[in-house]
Amino acid sequence: MAIQFLRLAPPQAVFVARAVALALTTAAIAAIAADRLLAEAPAPLPGAVSIPTELPAETVLRLDGSSSMAIANADWRDRFLERFPNASVELGASRTDTALRALIEGDLDIVAAGRPLSAAERSQGLVELPIEREKIAIIVGPDNPFDGSLSFDQFARLFRGEIGSWAEVGGTSAPVRVVDRPAHSDTRMALRRYAAFEGAAFGTGSTADPVEDDDTEAVIDALGADGIGYAVASQVLGRSDVRILAMHGTLPEDPRYPYSQHRAYVYNAANPTPASLAFLGLVLNGPAQADVQALAPPETAPETAPETPSPAAIATPILSPAPAAPEAAPVPQANPAIDTAPVRRFPWWLLGIPAVGGLLWWLLKGKRPPVASPTADPWADAVKAPRLSPKIVEPARLNPKAVVSRPGAIQTVTVHSRHNAVLLSGDQMQYLQDQVAATYSLDPGSYILRIRAGGFNYGDNTQPGEPWVLLWIYGGQVSNLKTGVWVNSTWSTLNGYGDTLSLEVDEPAQLCAFFMDTFPENNTNALTLSVIRL
Repeated sequence: MAIQFLRLAPPQAVFVARAVALALTTAAIAAIAADRLLAEAPAPLPGAVSIPTELPAETVLRLDGSSSMAIANADWRDRFLERFPNASVELGASRTDTALRALIEGDLDIVAAGRPLSAAERSQGLVELPIEREKIAIIVGPDNPFDGSLSFDQFARLFRGEIGSWAEVGGTSAPVRVVDRPAHSDTRMALRRYAAFEGAAFGTGSTADPVEDDDTEAVIDALGADGIGYAVASQVLGRSDVRILAMHGTLPEDPRYPYSQHRAYVYNAANPTPASLAFLGLVLNGPAQADVQALAPPETAPETAPETPSPAAIATPILSPAPAAPEAAPVPQANPAIDTAPVRRFPWWLLGIPAVGGLLWWLLKGKRPPVASPTADPWADAVKAPRLSPKIVEPARLNPKAVVSRPGAIQTVTVHSRHNAVLLSGDQMQYLQDQVAATYSLDPGSYILRIRAGGFNYGDNTQPGEPWVLLWIYGGQVSNLKTGVWVNSTWSTLNGYGDTLSLEVDEPAQLCAFFMDTFPENNTNALTLSVIRL
């Protein structure tokens, strides 16, 4: 396995800093027009779609799809009936491709899909509302003596039949049986996009003992004392008749656990039924906000076929806090419960944080004015006059009367994703992406990003550089596992050698890394960013 590195030098931030610093230190920050938001979380439904607040008594919601979403389906069925008690729900569990055909033909209202839609499916009017991903647990029977931790490579070799004895992974000399799922299984297809399964045909070997139906109960029943299988975590957690194996020392409750599965609710945008829109209103906004009247149009997402494996085979284990230490396997630091709550609207822009503003203000105080930029510079207008709306909105700030000095006192600052956001024009954003940032292409998969070495140096070689960097990720469906929100673009930062960013990438995306400064011409040194693919 290999680890990719990005190297960033502080002078790359020449033009970014001038506009951002100026905007952050003005007396007011303006509201941004909705059609100019470049990092807005994508809305899931095309067009302004009215969400019903009431349904006729005879309404029937027909919901079917992947068996891997059975628990989520039952939960949303109950919430739907609680909100619309005069309606009824026909709930089934078959397979995604069959259910999608029924949806196109008008025989279903909603399909629970455990994989992304293909381009062909999207072209027929189908639209998906992604919800939080589901972890895929590697399981054995309770009588299986193996209780070790598997690596990515070991599980892939077990799956392919290249490992025939448990002794080869530290267990007994008993033979291995791979309890596999049918080829159409969404959970099975989710495994093939991970780097450990690339470089060889995706399939099982002579050790395979497949079940006929894509059913977790059938898999558990077939495990015995020598079998190994896999299932969505929510269907096996807390059970006494199955045991979950660790992967690189992590379990599915750990956010860094690698294997997970796409989940979404799909409807036919060409012929939506009132029941389907009412259901999606619940999922999108949560039970307490189901009376929302309209949903905003989304940005267009790239089309990605569900079974296309990513071409890159980057790398692996996780993190050593020391900047020059070799990459090590992940060690869990927490054990949070899996969150199965649906995706909700999320602020699109987090640049306007007080720390960045304070840093840039300090930098402005002691440095000479920036050199005039050439006329071709897309930031020239921003330096002369900030691109702000005439409507002035006061920036977020603390009430001085409320500030107290006693230890432990907590004050709050409200940072509005619209009113306290720096506005970049499309040309400026394109320039930042193409000319300023160090970039890296992210194929579908799981990633961990961290600062390996170096830092941002403020022009003083007598002091070590500060290990921080600003990240912009765009172009495809991604989720920062710290937030659990699926978006088409997102901002983030890394602060210090011990800080990490865990990403799930469902569609190819672009990573941009850069600094901000008001006068970077005298900055020195560079930062190395590790891009670790699990």
